[in-house]
Amino acid sequence: MGKHEMVSWLKTTDIPISTISRETGISRNTLYNWILGNTEIRDSNYKKIEEEYGEYFLSQNNEEGTKMHQEEREKQANQLIHYQQKEIEALKADLAISEAKANLNKVDNEYEQCIPHFETVVQMRGVFSLKAIERMIQICDDLRPLAKALEIEERLLREEYFKFGSWFKNNEHPVDKIIDKENLNVLKQATNGVPKQAKLFQFTMSAFYMKFDICYNLNNRFALTKSYCKINWSMTPIIETKNIILHSGSIDQLNGTKD
Repeated sequence: MGKHEMVSWLKTTDIPISTISRETGISRNTLYNWILGNTEIRDSNYKKIEEEYGEYFLSQNNEEGTKMHQEEREKQANQLIHYQQKEIEALKADLAISEAKANLNKVDNEYEQCIPHFETVVQMRGVFSLKAIERMIQICDDLRPLAKALEIEERLLREEYFKFGSWFKNNEHPVDKIIDKENLNVLKQATNGVPKQAKLFQFTMSAFYMKFDICYNLNNRFALTKSYCKINWSMTPIIETKNIILHSGSIDQLNGTKD
């Protein structure tokens, strides 16, 4: 394929110019300038196109001109499908990021406007390594509202379950013992997904937001909370959470029975 044929192909190919640009490393502006005849094709760029799409063509000069064998037509069709699929996947990825950002912005506003009963700051480590993910509750501004709802001394709640300043494997923190099992499964799935969220947003957002309903159970008491989380990026992400106690009481009352 000569340079003239290459320009003709660029004008008629079904492969998007954006895909050709991404696959060869040649800017879209350069490709469009070739098509418009504004610039000459450098040999180095010609080779890039030839290496990437050379099998797309079969030139056979004879009395009838250049023809493409049926075998090469099949290759062309398969390659076209391949490049279109890659383009579709790239568009899906862009759409996923856009949709996720839109949803996160909603939680962003709820987080900033929230007036909590208590707040916590949790640090995670091992998120970007092959080691087990660990978490530590660094700070809780005031556990008294939760302690009152669960009818337990704040000191016991702090020392036995929240364990400020101590590292635990992500799925083995003592506070998990007083969280409803179904809620806990949701939380584990979310925290295990932090590395994926990190890869998706770390170059486009400084933080992202999540929210959960969390039910604490202890000594036949429950406290249902709405938790708004802000995850700040670093090698050890910091999770700042604002918690609102929606409802509390005895578990017997929750189950519709008398004390």
